[in-house]
Amino acid sequence: DQLEEGGPTALGPALLAALEVVKVRSGTQGGGRVVLLTDGLANVGLGNLEEGLPSVAGAFYDSIADQALVNGVAVSVVAVEGDDTYSDGGSRVGLSSLGRICDKTGGTVELVTALGLASSSLGQKELSLATRATVTVLVGYQGGVSAGEDASEKARILRIERQLGNVTASTDVAFDYDIFKETNCDLGAGSGGGPGETGPVMIQVQFRFVLPNGDKRLRVRTIYQPTTSDRSNAEKDIDAHIVGLAAIQRAARMTERGHYDEARVHLISNVRLLQRTMTTAAHQTAYLDYIVASEKLDQFMRQKQQEDILVSSRTAAAGEADGGGSASSEAVLAALDDDASSIIFKMKRLSLAGFRGVRQHSRSK
Repeated sequence: DQLEEGGPTALGPALLAALEVVKVRSGTQGGGRVVLLTDGLANVGLGNLEEGLPSVAGAFYDSIADQALVNGVAVSVVAVEGDDTYSDGGSRVGLSSLGRICDKTGGTVELVTALGLASSSLGQKELSLATRATVTVLVGYQGGVSAGEDASEKARILRIERQLGNVTASTDVAFDYDIFKETNCDLGAGSGGGPGETGPVMIQVQFRFVLPNGDKRLRVRTIYQPTTSDRSNAEKDIDAHIVGLAAIQRAARMTERGHYDEARVHLISNVRLLQRTMTTAAHQTAYLDYIVASEKLDQFMRQKQQEDILVSSRTAAAGEADGGGSASSEAVLAALDDDASSIIFKMKRLSLAGFRGVRQHSRSK
């Protein structure tokens, strides 16, 4: 009866103290897990999100993420929803800032009700298989290759690198790339020489990680992936769940940077791909899972586009100049509420198991 809402919420100092405790307990091996539970916005001390410059608080939480990553600590955030919101309709917890720590260290971001705490990260402990994990993918093709949504100029050898932080049995990361056909190119090694084949793509995956005992490891795998200009040949044996997972993760990264139009087009394009290849019960299941998962992102983007149109019309009516250009991912996230931030971070880290269970999870809510 004596508990009252309100008062200071020192999330920044709490995170620093927790990381120091984990660092001391884990010793030279590193590793560990921190779960931050909060129902309010950081409003005092380092990382104050209620007062001061957002860029300063953002830089602070980025430094927290770097510190946790170096020590192999996965940071998860469990934000408890409440009935009250700020008068401007803004974020209550600040997942747009806190979630970046989880995203970088391999933790999770959850927005739950008080009754949902038992099924959150507080009540679960998935075994960490490795920490400080980084995956590097080298893609080579004679006609040139670019990195999908990260494309700038094509190159004959493309390098893509992602920091995964903490890795568990449910960690899945998808990469995609675009290849460019070279006129009169010769078929290379690994090609079967079938109709429409245009030579193989060389793919090398380099996986660096640290085991729980502190040992550093590197695993390398190189394959030659056949290519073809025949659509029916390319699509006949796809793994629809992997295609769907890759599309969701890529669309989430686009959304994080504010590229809503491109993200929605990408989602729709993959709907059509999955429809064309829906020849088995497994394909149908993957298609339905994709529809449910993509709707979570698409619903937010539709709402955000309408808000942007409204703001733009008001700005134009007031005679204000439009600065143009694309906002950084940090600026885009800073403008999002907790619900939107939670969706983006979850979809960026969506696992294959989570993707396959997305419809069941939606029904249980």
